[in-house]
Amino acid sequence: MVADDVARHLVVARAAQLQLGARSPFSHSSAALLHGLPLVGPIPSQPELTVQREHRSAATGTKLHSARLFPSHVMKIRGADVTTPARTVSDLARTAPLATAVSAGDAALRLGVLTESDFDPVLKDCWTWRGIARTKRVIPLLDARSESVGESISRVRMIEHRIPRPELQYVIVINGRSFRTDFAWPALRIVGEFDGRIKYGGPDDLFIEKRREDAIRREGWLVVRWVWEELWGEAPAFVLRLRPVMEQQRRAMSA
Repeated sequence: MVADDVARHLVVARAAQLQLGARSPFSHSSAALLHGLPLVGPIPSQPELTVQREHRSAATGTKLHSARLFPSHVMKIRGADVTTPARTVSDLARTAPLATAVSAGDAALRLGVLTESDFDPVLKDCWTWRGIARTKRVIPLLDARSESVGESISRVRMIEHRIPRPELQYVIVINGRSFRTDFAWPALRIVGEFDGRIKYGGPDDLFIEKRREDAIRREGWLVVRWVWEELWGEAPAFVLRLRPVMEQQRRAMSA
C-alpha cells in the first residue's frame, strides 16, 4: 500500500464522517487502514462507514453500511470513531475475500491490537448476521506469526488448494546456528519461502540468503521459493510447484 493513498483515503473518510453528523464510524476497509492493517489490492476509492439502521444518512462518494453499532464495537483513534479491530476483521470476513480478512487479522494479532478472545462479544452480538459463519471460519485461520501480507495470502492459497498446513517461522538448527523459515513441513523435510522485496535491501542480503539456503539444503531439506506474482490465479504457480515436491518427498520417505 502506498502511504499517500492511505492518507488520502482517511482524509476523505473523516470528511464524510463529519458530513454525516450521526455516529458513523470508519468500518471495513477504512477501519482496517485507520488501525494500520494491510489490505489486499489497491486502496478503495470510496471510504467505508457504518451507520445505525434507523439513520437514513447519505454522504457523496462514500460506501455506507447499515448495521447495529454496539458500543463495545466502536472506539476512537485520533478523534475519529472506528470499529474495533475484532469488529473490523469480522466485517471484512463477512464481506471481503478470505485473503483480505486473514491478512488483516494476522497483522492485528501480530501488532498486539487483537486477541482471539476479542471476537467473543462480536460473535455473541452478531450471531444472526449474514456472513457471520465466514467470521467463524476466519478466526481459527489467523496467526500472529505471519510476518507479511504475502505470507498470509500464501497460507490462504494453501488452504484453498488443500496443501497441508505448514509450521510457521520454523527454526532449523545447523551446527549451533538457528535458521528461521517462513513455512516448513518437518515430516517431509520441506521449507517454503515467500520472497518479499522488503527482505532484500541490497546485494549483501541476497548473498546472506543464498548462504542460508545452501546450509538448509545440505541438511537434506528441499527449499521451494515463490514471489508475489505466483500467488494469483485459479491455480497459483507456487502451488503447482509445491505439490509435486511434496508428492516426491512422500514417495521417497515411504520407499
